[in-house]
Amino acid sequence: MENNRGFVPLFPKHKVYKRQNLTYLKKGTNLFASPDGIKLDELEREMLEHLLQFKEMNLSQLSRKMSEPKANVHRRIERLENEKIIQSQQVGRQRILSINPAAVDVVRGALGVVPSARVLVLVSEEYASKIIDYFKPHEVFFLTTNPAVDLKIVNVKRILLPENLRECYESIYAFIREEKSLKNAYVVIAITGNGIASIAAGMVARDTSTPILIVEEGEIKQIA
Repeated sequence: MENNRGFVPLFPKHKVYKRQNLTYLKKGTNLFASPDGIKLDELEREMLEHLLQFKEMNLSQLSRKMSEPKANVHRRIERLENEKIIQSQQVGRQRILSINPAAVDVVRGALGVVPSARVLVLVSEEYASKIIDYFKPHEVFFLTTNPAVDLKIVNVKRILLPENLRECYESIYAFIREEKSLKNAYVVIAITGNGIASIAAGMVARDTSTPILIVEEGEIKQIA
């Protein structure tokens, strides 16, 4: 069985099942995040499942999908936004909703949804091969401000970042949000340098609750 990104699943087939383009863990199987992090009623669970499946939706779309009055859905949206579980942005006259990238892992844990892939983000050259071998990702991205740097590692996709710290932060944040909130990936950022990209990536990891991999005395450690 393959998931909707075409990767080998993260868990054996007998421990998962599929429903509406999402892959779920069967009860009793451990996931990356504890399900005790948030308390959800059935309407809120359904809302978050739709946002995981369709990535971005407005109030009318959610109301139709859930067959619920807009007022009921709106109340749940306000609560979940206050709890920083979902976020919204105004696009024209529409309020577009998505899951907050800082809450994606917790939401998946609460719903029992399996991530679509393991994604590793590198922001420096140091220990790149060692970290890739350690994490065993489905996809690897190398984010750098230096156009002259190329890891020359097979299947690593390079993304060039702005040299300005603020713009670099915004670029990395948008990328992490897309991978976590819109593509349902489990993302880890490896920070082994101290350049602009590493500083910005650390700030993004903090703001999106994304785990960090570091190397201390040759040993790889994960910071939740």
